[in-house]
Amino acid sequence: MRGKLFSYDPETKENRDVHMKQLLGTVVPVDKELCVLAACKGVAVVNSTTGEPVEFLGPNPEADSFSLRWNDGKCDPQGRLWVGSMDMQFGEPWVTQEDGKPTPNAALYCYEGSGDALKITKKLDGVCISNGLVWNKAGDTFYYIDTPTMQVDAFDFDGATGEISNRRCAIKCPADDTAEFHGYPDGCTIADDDTIFISCWAGSCVVRYNPTTGELMKKYSVPGSSQVTSCAFGGPELDQLYITTASAGIDEAKWAAGQDEESAGHLFRLDLSG
Repeated sequence: MRGKLFSYDPETKENRDVHMKQLLGTVVPVDKELCVLAACKGVAVVNSTTGEPVEFLGPNPEADSFSLRWNDGKCDPQGRLWVGSMDMQFGEPWVTQEDGKPTPNAALYCYEGSGDALKITKKLDGVCISNGLVWNKAGDTFYYIDTPTMQVDAFDFDGATGEISNRRCAIKCPADDTAEFHGYPDGCTIADDDTIFISCWAGSCVVRYNPTTGELMKKYSVPGSSQVTSCAFGGPELDQLYITTASAGIDEAKWAAGQDEESAGHLFRLDLSG
């Protein structure tokens, strides 16, 4: 929300930041110097040290929308960038219509190629909050989260064309009026065994699911921070799960009463080497 792009070195524990002066959705590294950044003004290749844009990736397909911004995104196994949008409001779980249902005014896009050959394709519309997206190890299944649906959907994925089809529910998360509720599904990542790790907004945890069976396998608590936003594997052996959290969206009454979440907005590391 503050528009800062961070670069953290786990060995030296140095955390550098560049102020981009606009809301940031997702970042994908290109190399040690460059990254692709989805920000309010559009998607661009930027220098991660200086914040200077190197190349803008085409016109912003959401530029005509007054209320939308970019949210989560990733590159598929072939290198295409997939990035989705959401409403700018973040103080509530989502913006709702008069009937109390979420407003499906966002979308999911795919960026392919560069320069004059850049192609931007809308893959899904009628989205509320475009969030976690991953591909399985075989590269033939795409998983996607639209947060208010409380589920992870699976699609057949054609790596050669980037086409998605045969949408179905792979994981159904417990509703917020049930005892099993563990938060709203936000960003996610996928492990080498194709199990999915989902960050849970308002849930203080990351949950691990088997998308083939829909089974909840494990719940990892994130201390002192309820708004868990995303996660990704890192480390030389890719056995360290880095978890991002937010301080935005925390109940103002709790802050006023001194019941603040002391770790809200912190970056966590979960050691899964065992």
